[in-house]
Amino acid sequence: MMDDKGTETLFVARRVFTFEENKKNTENAEESLIVSIPEVLDPQYGMYVWPCAVVLAQYLWTQREKLRDKTVLELGAGVSLPGVVAAKCGAKVILSDSAKTPRCLENCRHSCEANGLHDVSVMDLTWGEISPDVIRLPKLDIILGSDVFYDPQGKTPKPSSGPLTKKEVLTGPLKCCSTDGSLAVLKFSWTHLMPIKVSWLDQLCLAATSSK
Repeated sequence: MMDDKGTETLFVARRVFTFEENKKNTENAEESLIVSIPEVLDPQYGMYVWPCAVVLAQYLWTQREKLRDKTVLELGAGVSLPGVVAAKCGAKVILSDSAKTPRCLENCRHSCEANGLHDVSVMDLTWGEISPDVIRLPKLDIILGSDVFYDPQGKTPKPSSGPLTKKEVLTGPLKCCSTDGSLAVLKFSWTHLMPIKVSWLDQLCLAATSSK
């Protein structure tokens, strides 16, 4: 299949997600959202919907009143299900993915087109690289990410050997560290299972899906 720019794309399916409230827990049970996501046969893993994206998108749907007019950046967007849902809920959305995966960036645009979203920006944002587009990003209210740590070679981002200095933050390559800048906390979080209680998850009807 060729797109309007003459680029060959291989569409496997167009998955349709229906987001709606649990009828037992809301007075607005009739309110729903239908989102269409194109998936592509491609070695790049950002070309189809991953499970965490569905959960995040469902959560955004339940919080839709808080999304209106917010500026939202989705990292590693791929097929962009969460970002598309946020945009349909009234957020000002910027979709991003690595410059090393141009097909993912193109599919971000396809997902927007499939859902009638013409004001959503798509930009390349690669781990460890600061580009002029990154510097020009507007003030962000929300940053989204689901399944963003996948690496096809089984590697993880190289951690910092210690706390980041101001110079490293401003001039060095981005390093993966914990919120307090230390390696020890990050190493613990990566090697210990720390289950968290997600109270809203038990009360939701997760998005129904179908393929076309």
